[in-house]
Amino acid sequence: MEKYAVYGGGKPEKVPFEYEIGEIITVNSVDKMMCKKKEIKQGKLIQYFSKGRVVFD
Repeated sequence: MEKYAVYGGGKPEKVPFEYEIGEIITVNSVDKMMCKKKEIKQGKLIQYFSKGRVVFD
């Protein structure tokens, strides 16, 4: 199955990994984004990420 990531409101980009909901990744070596939602459309896995700030307790 092909995997795609949507960062913010951008266009889907093909990625080699499947991420878990809530997983935080680094994009462009600077931006931290969290996987918010995953869905399957036309046999493709679409993973949605949103930008935010990471807070540690």
